[in-house]
Amino acid sequence: MTAPFSLVSRLKMRIALYFHPALVWRWIKESRVAFCSFLAAAMVATRLVSFDFEEFFQLRSVPNHDMAAAIPFFSTTVHSVRLTGDIAWWNPVSYGGHGYAQYYQSFFSPVAPTSGHLTFIVWMHMVRVLAWTGLAIPEYFQYLAFTYIVLPFLTFLCFSFLASQVLRRRCAVVFVTIVYALSGIGLWNSAWFYFQESFTLFLLLSTWVFLWQRPTLVRVLLFLAAMLIQLSSANYWTLHNSWFVIIVLAGHGWTYRDQLRRAWQRVRHGMRGQRMAALGIGSATALVAALWLMIPASILLEQRDRFAPREKRAFSKDEVRLRVQGVSWFTVELFNPRIERALEYGVVNEMHNARYLGAGTLPLLLLFIVYRWRRRERWLALSAAAVLCICMAPPLLLAAWKAVPGMDQLYHFFYLYSHFWQILLVILAGTAFDRLLAGEVAAFSQRSLIALIVGAALLLLVCAIGTDPPTLDAIIWVGVLLLISSALFLQMHLARTTGTRVLVAWLFVLISFCDISRYFLQVSVIDREFTRRHRFKVEQPLDAATVATLSKPWHGGGPGGSFDGALAKNLPMPTEIWPDNAFLLPVPIASVLSTVVPDMEPMVALESTKIFSLDPNPLRFYPSASLVSERDALDRALAEPEKFFDALMVHDYVPTNAPPRFPSSASTPLKYKLTRWSYNDFSFDIHAPDDGWLLVHQLHDPLWQGTVDGRPAPLVRANLFRMALPISAGTHTLDLSYRPRARALFWPACWTLEATLIAFALAPWWWGTRKRG
Repeated sequence: MTAPFSLVSRLKMRIALYFHPALVWRWIKESRVAFCSFLAAAMVATRLVSFDFEEFFQLRSVPNHDMAAAIPFFSTTVHSVRLTGDIAWWNPVSYGGHGYAQYYQSFFSPVAPTSGHLTFIVWMHMVRVLAWTGLAIPEYFQYLAFTYIVLPFLTFLCFSFLASQVLRRRCAVVFVTIVYALSGIGLWNSAWFYFQESFTLFLLLSTWVFLWQRPTLVRVLLFLAAMLIQLSSANYWTLHNSWFVIIVLAGHGWTYRDQLRRAWQRVRHGMRGQRMAALGIGSATALVAALWLMIPASILLEQRDRFAPREKRAFSKDEVRLRVQGVSWFTVELFNPRIERALEYGVVNEMHNARYLGAGTLPLLLLFIVYRWRRRERWLALSAAAVLCICMAPPLLLAAWKAVPGMDQLYHFFYLYSHFWQILLVILAGTAFDRLLAGEVAAFSQRSLIALIVGAALLLLVCAIGTDPPTLDAIIWVGVLLLISSALFLQMHLARTTGTRVLVAWLFVLISFCDISRYFLQVSVIDREFTRRHRFKVEQPLDAATVATLSKPWHGGGPGGSFDGALAKNLPMPTEIWPDNAFLLPVPIASVLSTVVPDMEPMVALESTKIFSLDPNPLRFYPSASLVSERDALDRALAEPEKFFDALMVHDYVPTNAPPRFPSSASTPLKYKLTRWSYNDFSFDIHAPDDGWLLVHQLHDPLWQGTVDGRPAPLVRANLFRMALPISAGTHTLDLSYRPRARALFWPACWTLEATLIAFALAPWWWGTRKRG
């Protein structure tokens, strides 16, 4: 008799059974989520193999266009989490080591990932666990993996899931996902929108459609989860996408109003039958929403008036109208594979011209015009028409844009809405492809298909004439692909069997994939060249020293140093944000720069002005201080910048005793030692030779809290934009902590959000077990 299998042997057999290729393929065929996951992984792999992997993961160059702008926000935050378990609310590096409130930008700015996004929260938990085990992954590699694998995968997953709600045939879902990932839409995702907001956008839209098709407890909870994820990660692009979301949801509700009415009655009936469950779900949703509304509200109240952008923030209607191109940008340019065209508003990056949707999309859109529409076509057409109106920026919408709070800060609003117009056109083309795959002969006629082939050729000729400049190779390329696609559609229409129709359909998808991927690679190379010329002060391909630095975990910032912690050496690629943030300048620094060097770029001015020079001493001691106005201090700085630190000048401070006298000599030597360093908290052991003042070389912010030997100490603005505090003679412990309101709310809000989402995931299982019991 043979011995019984061991536990390890049984486990191996079970794993081998679960991951058997036949079972995996069967799972993908039968499960919509598995199919969409496989498709999303294939799109990510395609982008990596075709472009991203060689350039980024081998560290030959830096990320293209604006994608690299978020590296400082991401890296400083994950580094702070690894060191202290908290995100970086303050960045002590920028502006000559004077720091700034980083959390304002890391929650709201266009660069991503933002600190409130669920994926980033989960990522930070992973960093904390790895730090507990002593493992540190290079911050630069984390950013690449997060930005080029995690977020694109989630975006493609949610988009394909939305497409699978609208389209019935998986071949059509594959086609629209390929076009979305690799056409001009996918290129703009990489350059402008980042994949973070695209993920939350399509998650919200797909769960909405999924819910009203057949409302169940699982679908209700899935939609609520999508709403909470979108709410917690609200940022610049959320405001930008809001009109598109309203249009799509309102169009769907109007088109499917009878379905919506029946579904709502069913949901309301379920809530009445399970009042306690409905109360629990509603309370949890309201609690999470309240916490995540309090966080951005407090951030805006604290910091919105303390930063000055390089450009004015409230744009006029005329300024925004200049960004909107002619109608050709929304019609002709969608089928032009050449991007070498002049831009009227002077942007030097030709990648901004990327609008190509593939030659195969055009005949499908023409087919959409001739066949009989159903409700899904009416919904998509209505939404597309509304978005096209936004793209054209009519006066009525310009007035609405100006009236909505915060919207007039989105300079690119109307110009970038062609992105959503393209998305809806791609899904509309997918509906025509879906009808062909279904073999719905009644929807088409052979005569109309042949007429469309001729009409497509004529339309191509007109488009080629309208293109600036018309190029023969582009005309030939699109013309050949257009005729081949039209012929394949005619063959699909005439096919007698389903197998033949499906085979021809996959052949069309393969041709479209080759066309779109070729365009993606060409434009990515152009964007790479733009990045090399204009975006970074670093030679590319990267030299061995830079590669070696980027390949290591961040270090520095330990006790015994200064505020900057030598962090700038960890990321040797100056950007618009690193090491000196020129995207949003602190108001005190902006006011000084506008007076001292008004015509210089901020980063150049900071390097060339001694007022902003990095002081190697984080603390200076002064026997006394003078109470002067900001104007007087600035005049003194302009007159003798090399003697600017000889005196301590405090502003907006009312002394309790006699007015402080002006010191006659420079600062007195001070003995101190930095004993604790983090992005948000610092501790010093100091020995003051006499009663006097300490000048702290960090940007003054009312949210700083200082204590001397555990007792609160007032921090006042000094020497234009630094801060100072009075101190008595002797040995003391000085603690500085940056405490915005959101810092106390952030982690409880994260844990509440995650706990609620986990409860939503377990609720259907628990309810099903209870019913069976």
